[in-house]
Amino acid sequence: MKKIIELAEKKEIMLSIMDFIDSFCKKNKIKYFLYTGSLIGAIRHNGYIPWDDDIDICMLRKDYDLFINLFKDNSGRYKLITHETNSDYHTQLAKVYDSNTVLKESIPRSIPIGVFVDIFPLDSCSDDYKEACKFGNSIRIYRTIVDVKNIAFSPERTLCKNAILLLLKTLFLPFPRKIAIKIINNKAQMYK
Repeated sequence: MKKIIELAEKKEIMLSIMDFIDSFCKKNKIKYFLYTGSLIGAIRHNGYIPWDDDIDICMLRKDYDLFINLFKDNSGRYKLITHETNSDYHTQLAKVYDSNTVLKESIPRSIPIGVFVDIFPLDSCSDDYKEACKFGNSIRIYRTIVDVKNIAFSPERTLCKNAILLLLKTLFLPFPRKIAIKIINNKAQMYK
């Protein structure tokens, strides 16, 4: 029988995952940082932002690559999923998830995973402002393609917003998500 967990329990599971990631990173001398809402929550609320339901961390690309290479063979409760380890995975960031749970999300996904912590790679760019802007804009285009392909139509969204989503999905139809993710990851290697 499946047990539905409440947000408070989900947050406790994510903290357990974070404890594991923290120990793993310390053991392997991998640096990471709290990211986005997780950083704000830690500073402003000594924990989660009250309405937040996830934990985000980031790593410099060299630490991210090392983390992926060392963690991917972990045979314990916590598993890693990335586009590099599973080509059916839908996005360019990594997740460490609790294999004792199954999470139902609104994003269409061919791979069921459990409660997770997001791990974002932090990439370098050129010191030249114009070149850095050009690089960032090109990455943003491919991330938009991936995001649009991941967003599901929703009756909770206005008709106008669903129509715009349909237009974008149609526009990006000939461009496979896997190719966009590969381009993002390849471009990230430019300034390593």
